[in-house]
Amino acid sequence: MSTVQILNIQQAGRDFVLFSDPVTTVRVKFADDSQFTKEDSAAFFRSLVGKPAAIPISNDLRDFFIAVDMWRTPFGEFKVIPFRFATSAVEFNGIDYYRWYEKLRSWNAGRPSSGEPCWLCDEIGEYVTYQSPDWSRKHDWSYDICRACEKRIGLGW
Repeated sequence: MSTVQILNIQQAGRDFVLFSDPVTTVRVKFADDSQFTKEDSAAFFRSLVGKPAAIPISNDLRDFFIAVDMWRTPFGEFKVIPFRFATSAVEFNGIDYYRWYEKLRSWNAGRPSSGEPCWLCDEIGEYVTYQSPDWSRKHDWSYDICRACEKRIGLGW
């Protein structure tokens, strides 16, 4: 069982589909697989622009699906038929949380602090500094990540 978010299909591009509601924008970038090209996957949604769709609230690409068939049972349960597509990225409000999870999970989480803007959302508040174990890196050797983004990434504390 997955928790889903209902969004409207806003746009179907050449190799992506864009979902949105008044607060959230989700861009799904497709990848090629053994059955369909990324262009074929995007073309599936062209006739569905303006219709609602359900996507899971998760940042794990392995569990990602898009549901366009949904209904409520007589017992009040919400059911969907998931369609699984090969994806290269899923961006929530412009942030690919799965990519950040993969990058930061092997990094060292520092002491919680406050007062600096989050690297991902620019909110100022409590954050944790993630530092690369590779000190020879000249760029991107540390990131300040706020508590909310850390939870969205899946590294919540």
